[in-house]
Amino acid sequence: MENLISELEQVRNEWRIAQLQWQETSGAWNDSARQQFEKQYWLEIERLMHVYTKKLWETSEVSIKSARDLSR
Repeated sequence: MENLISELEQVRNEWRIAQLQWQETSGAWNDSARQQFEKQYWLEIERLMHVYTKKLWETSEVSIKSARDLSR
């Protein structure tokens, strides 16, 4: 269960770095190719990262609850 939480923290940190890099890149890359990339890939990556981190958090919560229940 601690592994899930540390995984979640690591994923969130790496995602923040990727988002900052994208902000910097997209600011300098302002043409139709960037807009197409953003529409085709980046928006989907953002959606998937939100879903992934939410599910990872939910899984860690279930794991913690299960461990508590088993220790009773």
